[in-house]
Amino acid sequence: NMALAQVKTKYAVFADNDVVVMKGWLSELINCAEETGCAIVSPLTCQDMPFHENIHFAGGELEIKEEKKDGEIQRFIHETHTYKQGIKHFEINPPLKRGPIGYTEAHCFLIRTDILKKINGFDENVKGTREHVDFSLMVRQAGRMIYLEPKSIMTFMSHFSAAKLEPWEEDFYNLRWSDAWEYDTLKYLLKKWDLTESSY
Repeated sequence: NMALAQVKTKYAVFADNDVVVMKGWLSELINCAEETGCAIVSPLTCQDMPFHENIHFAGGELEIKEEKKDGEIQRFIHETHTYKQGIKHFEINPPLKRGPIGYTEAHCFLIRTDILKKINGFDENVKGTREHVDFSLMVRQAGRMIYLEPKSIMTFMSHFSAAKLEPWEEDFYNLRWSDAWEYDTLKYLLKKWDLTESSY
C-alpha cells in the first residue's frame, strides 16, 4: 500500500521476499492479462525443493455461501484448492491450462494498477491472516476476474524449507502471526463480509 502511490505502470506485481521465479515468468503473466482482460494473474505457485515442481497453489474456489439453518440465513466463506499441495504439476493429466480461478494467494501475483487503486490496495484492517481471501473478494466485488497462468511458475520457500529467523526478525514474526492479530482480523472479516461465525 505504501508503494501504490509511486506506481506509474499499467501493472503492478506483488511478490513475497522468499520466492524464486522461473525464467520468463513476468512476460507470461503480462501476456495473460493482455489477452484475457482479467484484473489479476496468479502464477503456478510451487513450494520447497526442487524448484518449480511441487504444487502449492494452482487455483481454487472462493465464495461466500449462504444456507438456511434454524430459520436464519447463515453466510460463510468457502475456500478450496483445486489440487492437493505437494503433487508434481507436470504429472497432472490433462496438463494445467490458463483459466479463471476464484482467488489468488499472496505469494506472488500481477494486478492491473487501475484496479489496485480502485479498491485502495490491501485492507489494512486485515492484518493477521486471510489477506489473500479478502483481497480477492474485493477484486471480484469490483466485477473483475482472476486467472491462473501455469506457464508462469514461481516457488516460495515454505515454512519447512525456510531459513531460520534471525533474532531481529523474531519480534515482527511473533506480532505478525500472533493470536491477537489473527483474532482481530477474523472478527473484522465477520463484520466486513456479514459472515456467521464458524470454524473457518
